[in-house]
Amino acid sequence: MTDQLYRPWGTVTPDFWLNTTPDDEPDPGAIPPAYAERITTLIALYESKDPESLIRAAAEADALDHDLTVEYGADHLFTLQLRDLRGWLCHLTGQHAAGVHWCLHTLRAHIRVRGAGHRLAADQARRTCQIWRYVTDLAEARSTGEMLLPLLEDVLGTDSTEARAVRIVLGRIGARPPAS
Repeated sequence: MTDQLYRPWGTVTPDFWLNTTPDDEPDPGAIPPAYAERITTLIALYESKDPESLIRAAAEADALDHDLTVEYGADHLFTLQLRDLRGWLCHLTGQHAAGVHWCLHTLRAHIRVRGAGHRLAADQARRTCQIWRYVTDLAEARSTGEMLLPLLEDVLGTDSTEARAVRIVLGRIGARPPAS
């Protein structure tokens, strides 16, 4: 009887290296067990869409952010997912610019930790762009748009739908052209 040879990696493609995550990183969408009840409550507050509940959700998100950062660190996926949720809560309460800032923070962290080619960075780039489109203060739209555009180009490509749309809006509102 001969032993069958099993190769440990199979065929390694460039995508294998682009989509790697730290071994101890949870699956996206996973909830830290010790915080499950608080996160479930936060999500219920968020889903109610009631203005008072959204304000309570923002306060609870702040407390959770602190606790997750202390326990897991600022760049851990649990912390980043919560910060993305904080951006969405800001958006839902009409604080669109603040929401964009939270999402930009999260996007930069995904790029730094996982790389610009990672799916989580691409998803975050699209969410950030979606919220940015709601910013009505022209100075804030220019400022955040100028921060967003190079990140979109790095993550989604210079010819992506999102990068082209942001470039067009920035041109219309008189933003400085991006440095080349």
